[in-house]
Amino acid sequence: MTKIIYVDPNKCIGCNTCPLLNPETFEI
Repeated sequence: MTKIIYVDPNKCIGCNTCPLLNPETFEI
């Protein structure tokens, strides 16, 4: 099951430093 999370660039500064968002399950 693949999760795709959309986050505003203004709210998310560093996606790599966010423990809730993984690079594998993250899409802009």
